[in-house]
Amino acid sequence: MLEGQSRPGHFNGVLTVVLKLFNIIRPQVAIFGEKDAQQLACIQRMVADLNIGVEIVAAPIVREPDGLAISSRNVFLSATERAVARSISAALEKAATQSSVPSARTAAYEVLDRAEVEPCFELDYATIVNPATFAEVQDDHVGLTRFVVAARVGGTRLIDNTMINFAPSPWS
Repeated sequence: MLEGQSRPGHFNGVLTVVLKLFNIIRPQVAIFGEKDAQQLACIQRMVADLNIGVEIVAAPIVREPDGLAISSRNVFLSATERAVARSISAALEKAATQSSVPSARTAAYEVLDRAEVEPCFELDYATIVNPATFAEVQDDHVGLTRFVVAARVGGTRLIDNTMINFAPSPWS
């Protein structure tokens, strides 16, 4: 699903390399960035499933002053494409201010729909998922989620995400 569908075999390769490195180096702690959230979740799951004695620490996403998540791919964006790419983080920011899954989706898609009129922008996915399994959450979900977005801006594929905690309604 999501990145796995867009990049077949990618996670198998990443997990194989990470496991080999863990077996060679035997670290006590390994740090992986939250920007590649699905990859981080796969590594966390592998470590738990295989009882590997390493603590996985999630490093927070670092952002440029304009809000764009820092990525080596950003250098491939023209000035116009970079301005359009900013809509990804703007959509996540807007979604994070909402109190429910449906309102977060609506808020994010208001921003992303405006970006999609740009010829250089092609949305791959934007969805709210369980942060451990990456299964899409239902509209009535309460608790911690991760809103994940992937889009192609010009010739550059960008990914970004944010955690959102949907608290129960005080009226329920």
